[in-house]
Amino acid sequence: MLAVFGSTLWAQSADGSQIYTCVDAKGRKRSSDRPIMECMDREQTILNPSGTVKARLGPVLTAAERSQIEAARKAEQQEIARRKEEKSLNRSLLIRYPNQAAHQKEREEAVAQSSWSSRRQQRV
Repeated sequence: MLAVFGSTLWAQSADGSQIYTCVDAKGRKRSSDRPIMECMDREQTILNPSGTVKARLGPVLTAAERSQIEAARKAEQQEIARRKEEKSLNRSLLIRYPNQAAHQKEREEAVAQSSWSSRRQQRV
């Protein structure tokens, strides 16, 4: 996979119009006109010929790292969905019971109906 990744980037940068820089594992600053193989495990900065940052190239992730990131992304999406559902439920409750008096009235009616039906069941 690493060779495919590197060859794809090499094809994109063959015109020499960008510069790749990084700090390798030994702490040395490296630069090249193509992705630096010694820095595939760390972030590389892609510079324009003028020296301004064009993009950042992230490290190549292992399968375990990718699955961990995907699991974190999925957990975040589930949390967002849970919050939306909670917000929707709260909105529905506020529409049904706009104030304390409306809530108390509904509660008393429900209690009265419940006690009436339980008395009726006892008679039958």
